[in-house]
Amino acid sequence: MDTVFAALGRFDVRFRYLIVVAWVAITIFSVIVFPSLSSVIKSTTISDFLPSNAPSIQASNLATPFQNTKYASATIVAVRFASTG
Repeated sequence: MDTVFAALGRFDVRFRYLIVVAWVAITIFSVIVFPSLSSVIKSTTISDFLPSNAPSIQASNLATPFQNTKYASATIVAVRFASTG
């Protein structure tokens, strides 16, 4: 098994630029040829899976007026560790 990995390693080192070009070409080809994920799957929401009387659906309906998607925000947490010594 070691010889297989050694041969694979030698191949990767010898043809590293060809491998990178092949990956980029495959990626570009896939983006152009294959359909996007959003066109393949149907758009679902949580209400499609839960009954209308489920507590999470009721909470979502109550929270809708307070959610402003126009001003979406993200919470960023930064931590700094002080060195002791």
